[in-house]
Formats: sequence, structure tokens, C-alpha cells
Amino acid sequence: MKNLKQSIFIVILTIIVLIFAFSTCSGNGIRVKNVNSIEAAEKYLSTANGGANVDDPIPLKVKINLQNMTSKASGWQQLIGIIDTAGKYVKLDLSGCKMPNTEFNPADNVKTGKKYIVSLVLPEVAESISEALRDATFMYFTNLEEITGNKITSIGENAFNCFEIESCRQLINVSFPLLSSIGESAFYASRVESITIGNGITSFGELGYYWGEQRLLAAYNASGKTAGTYVKNEDRIWIKQQDKKHITDNSNITPVSNNESIILWENLEYGMSIEQVKKSFPSMWEENPELWHFDHYIVHNMNFYLTFFFENEKLASIGMSLINTDKNNNSNESLSPDDGDNVYYILVKTLKSQYGEPIESNRENYDNGYALKSIWTSGKTKIELLNYIYYSGALILVSYDIL
Repeated sequence: MKNLKQSIFIVILTIIVLIFAFSTCSGNGIRVKNVNSIEAAEKYLSTANGGANVDDPIPLKVKINLQNMTSKASGWQQLIGIIDTAGKYVKLDLSGCKMPNTEFNPADNVKTGKKYIVSLVLPEVAESISEALRDATFMYFTNLEEITGNKITSIGENAFNCFEIESCRQLINVSFPLLSSIGESAFYASRVESITIGNGITSFGELGYYWGEQRLLAAYNASGKTAGTYVKNEDRIWIKQQDKKHITDNSNITPVSNNESIILWENLEYGMSIEQVKKSFPSMWEENPELWHFDHYIVHNMNFYLTFFFENEKLASIGMSLINTDKNNNSNESLSPDDGDNVYYILVKTLKSQYGEPIESNRENYDNGYALKSIWTSGKTKIELLNYIYYSGALILVSYDIL
């Protein structure tokens, strides 16, 4: 009888161990550690299998105090430091972490370790994402593909701005189910294709979703500004996920027929192939399959940098940014605020001669400067001119997109 009881005990113990083992493993067999200290995280990363590339990230669930994240001595910077040292790609879950306040600020001037973070779950205590002090709040998160913030209600200016090469250009999936406020340029030039958001958003941030902002807003408005997940369908049109057809509202934003010819700029049409665009700009160069550039395009003796955005190898939109006012490219100095204003009004005059009076012109003031904006439409093309004045410099942008 005693031996029988011992045998039953051993069987039960074995079952408990097996249940624990399976419950702490991910679907690919990698054990998901919920580590409670920097030391434990360091040890775990040093022994964990996987993480050699972005397609095989290690699940890492951390429960620490992130402290003042912009401080070198903070728990956050220690964490990304040991991730950098390990040199392994991770799916980082911070949901159980503590913070001294409710604003998530990953220190946009710190590069260490961020390139190894493939997905990120923000702390449950985080209610907002800070605005960028420099280029983007999520600068240097170059391999970040998805981010989740279950309690995030607001996103600051330039949070996921993708203008710079070392920004979060791989970000595809965003989930902020309580989100109700989005700052200026929060998703500038973003490639996000799925976003989960909350109720009642009135703006997606000027230049937010730069190459599809109005179409996303149309889908959101058509749903009654209701919470849910919005995705780009096979025609690259934003729809609410459960919808089976295009969503539009009274703004006349409609899908573009494959047989419809739409001139974006000069002789370039929406939907052109890369090879067709190359015929006009043979020296354009590839950053990635969706992003091509042409270095020196002269307008009014000024040197512009062209960017061609492709979706499924078809031309989707065009951007122009002013490098300097020297057509020979002899100056590396940025534009002064006065230069920016002068160039802006020269371009306004030029665009008026082509498209007539703008349908919208305004000025917005910020703590560190202001922005001048004018918008024209021509057929189904939207032309937008922006002069952004900041500190002691200026940025001139012209975009050509479909409505």
C-alpha cells in the first residue's frame, strides 16, 4: 500500500511538472521567462536558444521598475544595455513593469539595444507616449514590427515618425485600444497596415499616416468614430477589419480603379512600375523595395531631394524635401527660418500658377516654432506644401498623393 501511494505521488508530481513546463513555453518551444531583475534577464538571455535574427526572437517578459527612463542609471537603460550585450532579438513584454509616472518615454537619444526589439508590449501603467525631443520617440527601433499598449490614450508628436533611416520603419501592427488622441506627425511616413484604436478620435495628427491619413480618417469617420481594428485591404484602402467592402464617407475618398489614369506629378502616374519611373529618373536609387530616392532635382535654382513611395511595386505617392538653396549643392547648412518662409511663398506662387488657389492655407504655432501649410487638389491628386520652422532651422516638404 505504501509503495502504491508513493507511485501515485510520483505520477501526480510528474504531471504537475509537465503542466508547468508546457505553461511556461511559447508555441515554438521557447520558455517564456517572467524575470524580476536585470540580473535574471541577463542570465536568461545568455542561456536562451534563438534570437539570432528577427524571424526568431526570444520571448522576454520583464517585471522590473523602469524608473526614469531617460536616465543612464534607470532600469530601462540597464535592460536595453543587457539586450545589446546579448546581441539577441527579443519580443519584449513590459506589461508588468513599474514606472514613476504614466508617460512612456524610451529616451529617443539612446541607441543601445533598441534594434534587437522586434515586438513590444508597454507597461499596463503607461497611459501616454511622450513626444519626440529629436527626430522620433521610437528612434533606433529599426526592427520593431508591432507594439501594444493596452492603457495608452494619447500619443505625442513625432512618436512613430519614420522620416529618418534609423527610425521604426518596419512597424506594421499597432494596438492601442483606448487611444483617443494622436499628436502632430505621430505616424509621419509610416508603413503601418493595422491599427487598433479607441472611440472619438478627431484627428490622426497632421502628416500622421502621411501616405494614407485621409483614407484612414474616412474609414474611421464612416464607422461612427468607433473603437476597433482598421487595416489596409488588398487594394491598399483602409477599412474596419470586420467590413467586407470599402468604407467611404462624404469626402469622396474612393478606391482607385486599376484602369484609371491619375497624374501625381509631372508625367508620373499613380500605379506606375519602378521601371517606368526610372525612365524619367534613371539615377534614382533604392533604399528598400518600397522606397526609392533621387538626390538632386532643381526647382527655381533650389536643390530638392525626391522620394518615391511604392506599394506592391506600384507608385503610390511622391515627396519632395528641400536640401538647400544652392543648385550646385555646395552648402550643407540647413535652411534658416527666413529662408524657409521665402522658399515657401515662392513655391505657393508656383503651385498657384499650376493648380489655382489652394483649398486650404493655415499656420499653426508650436512651442519651438510654427508650420505653414497649403493644400491643392487636381482631379484625384492632393498636393500639400509644408514649411516647418523649428528652433533656428526650417524644413520644406511637398507631397503628391491620391485623395
